[in-house]
Amino acid sequence: MPNLPVKPSASSNLSQQSIEHEINTIYYLSLNARLFYKTGLDNIGNPGIRETFENLKDLHENVKNLLDGASFNTSLSTKKWIIERRPIAIIIKHPPKRLINRLIECEKLQSFHQLKVIQSTGDSHLRMALSALTAKQQTAIEQLEKHLVTLNQEKNKNTSSEKLGMKAA
Repeated sequence: MPNLPVKPSASSNLSQQSIEHEINTIYYLSLNARLFYKTGLDNIGNPGIRETFENLKDLHENVKNLLDGASFNTSLSTKKWIIERRPIAIIIKHPPKRLINRLIECEKLQSFHQLKVIQSTGDSHLRMALSALTAKQQTAIEQLEKHLVTLNQEKNKNTSSEKLGMKAA
């Protein structure tokens, strides 16, 4: 990984090898996430969710570019976790709550790995750039959580209307 300075900070409890592993994991997660959001953009009907997907696609592109030079050498357990939870790339017009929950789970996992690198790296440029991207990612996670609340409210409204024998508008 010659392009990436991964020298641990003086206060780091992670070794250089552990930091490299975290960076590789983040790179792998961003590569997969960017592809997912890019593929899903054309199918999303909800403008708010579409905007969130666009923001997340751009965010993961920026993380990928920041960590350019990382490899795919992440642990098999991390790759398995991603594959098992990776949402399908074919997204219906109105994504179900389960999909949004999975996206939140994946984004939080990546944020966790990014925070470990931020706290451990001795490279101030990497720390500042990754901190800014992690803050944007947290905003996107909050947007996804708001979409989830909205989807729950819509479902409850429709369920209540159906119980009353009314047609949902």
